[in-house]
Formats: sequence, C-alpha cells, structure tokens
Amino acid sequence: MFYSQIVDKVHQTLDWAVDLVDLSKVKVNQYQMNELNATQILDEAVEHVWSQVQAKRIELTFDEADRLAATSIWVLCDGALLIRALDNLLSNAIRYSESDSVVRVAVCTEGSNPQWVHLSYY
Repeated sequence: MFYSQIVDKVHQTLDWAVDLVDLSKVKVNQYQMNELNATQILDEAVEHVWSQVQAKRIELTFDEADRLAATSIWVLCDGALLIRALDNLLSNAIRYSESDSVVRVAVCTEGSNPQWVHLSYY
C-alpha cells in the first residue's frame, strides 16, 4: 500500500513537471506541429489512463465503427499537447465516474465527415 502511494506521488510530480514544460511551450508558441492520425492520438491517451481504468474497474469503450471513422482523420497539431489534453479529459471522466461504470469515447460525424471526438461517462 505504502509503495503504491509513493509511486502515485512520483507520477503526479512528473505530470506537474510535464505540465510546466507544456505550458512554457504554449506561452512562447513553440509548437511541434505534425500531421497525426486521430486513432493513434486516442490510443496513446487511453494508454496513459489505463491503470486508472483498471483500478476503478471501468469499462472504457471505443466502438469499432468509431475507430474506423477515426482512422480517416488526420490532425495537424502538437501531438504531445493534444494527447495531454485528451489524457486530462479521460482522467477527469474516470475520476468522476463511479467504479464499475462505463466511459465511452466516440468519433462524432456531421454527414459523412468525422468532425470531433465525444467523451461520455455513465
């Protein structure tokens, strides 16, 4: 128990350090723009929160049709910052969800074009 608390605090401290670096990059407009696939971005964000998902026994869903739609989305962005933002949204959804609940990630479309990512928890 004590070991896991230490590990959690170390991860929290590292997250704060990364936040400070990311914030300084934003303040001086030092973005590293790359064209990235939405599926890769979402997968990496999910990987970052996976231990939280398991700890609360949450079912994290990203349905196959949405996953397929996301593969056609390419985003010009600073990948680290976008993944960090999605990681934060997922972490909040997990944090405020009851144990044994569901968090759903979806790619929403307008017509036949993928437009945005939707996150819901219940």
